[in-house]
Amino acid sequence: MGLKEYAIKRMFTGFITLLIVIAANFIIFRLPSFITGIDPATLYGMGRLMGGGGGRQTDPTKIIDQIIDFKRRWDLPSLVAPIGIWFDHFMKYVFNMLTFNFGRSMSAPAINQPVVQVLLARLPYTLYLMVPATLLSILVGIYLGVKIGSKPGSKLDVSLMTTAMAIYALPIFWLQIILLMVFASWLGWWPVGGGISSTSYGFKDPLLFFSDIMYMFTLPILSLVVGSFPGWMLLMRNSLVDVMTEDYIMTARAKGLDERVILYKHAFRNAILPVVTSVILALAGVWTGAIITEQVFNIPGVGNLFLAAVLNDNYPLAEMLFYFVALTVILANIIADISYAVLDPRVRY
Repeated sequence: MGLKEYAIKRMFTGFITLLIVIAANFIIFRLPSFITGIDPATLYGMGRLMGGGGGRQTDPTKIIDQIIDFKRRWDLPSLVAPIGIWFDHFMKYVFNMLTFNFGRSMSAPAINQPVVQVLLARLPYTLYLMVPATLLSILVGIYLGVKIGSKPGSKLDVSLMTTAMAIYALPIFWLQIILLMVFASWLGWWPVGGGISSTSYGFKDPLLFFSDIMYMFTLPILSLVVGSFPGWMLLMRNSLVDVMTEDYIMTARAKGLDERVILYKHAFRNAILPVVTSVILALAGVWTGAIITEQVFNIPGVGNLFLAAVLNDNYPLAEMLFYFVALTVILANIIADISYAVLDPRVRY
């Protein structure tokens, strides 16, 4: 099987996986209703009656109106409806997912707005946070992994490995709280309340506004880099240690090649291959944000949006976010598999 046939096969299996994910997503948001015998619209109204999802609602007429509006927006059949009606509802749901027709937001944030617009409004803040943090953690981790992987057992290897394992074991939110305490409370270099602006009035100039955002993101980016680079360092180090024991490395040394040439021209090029898959998956997930980080630093990104969608019973928004996460992971896996096949000629399809 050639590379072209392999790529087509991976895209086909990826599409099948996507259909399975869509079906699972459909079941996840409706199964509790079949278990409890209460349809999602009524559960939504009960949540408003109990004070969830944007405030307590005590007017029975308004609650009934919300339930009817819920059924209309979701085109939701009754739990006792014939299987044929539910099948039509499922097929319409699949079509809407594949055509990116996700409906409108049903509760806070952004009531009655198209959920795609709600996502796009939050996405830039998450990208400003996650892209620099992910790239820096990958670069730092790979650089240090090469340094210690080329000399396993050295003092530098032992000290960095010990430090990395200690950092890796720390909860990321604990590290972020410590950074907030030091830089915000003690030194006063950073606003305690977090957010995306260092002032109460903000900046109208786009360049100043962007610069202010990046200043506010320095602390969360630092926390993510410190908490994430040990994983990349360990991955790169272990991969390089395995490669350095291969026969072709011993042959290169027997030929009298310079150690740096052996390390970077022969060993590194092969040791980086297993890391490529993880890098692609990590970059594909940057848009989803970091829920805990965005909560700690009060960043209105996609991670915060995830939490708000679940807590406020905003089913269309939650369905869209879950679907996009799955879609991104599937596409990243396809790209990683094809990239690995292109980079490593030893791969057999």
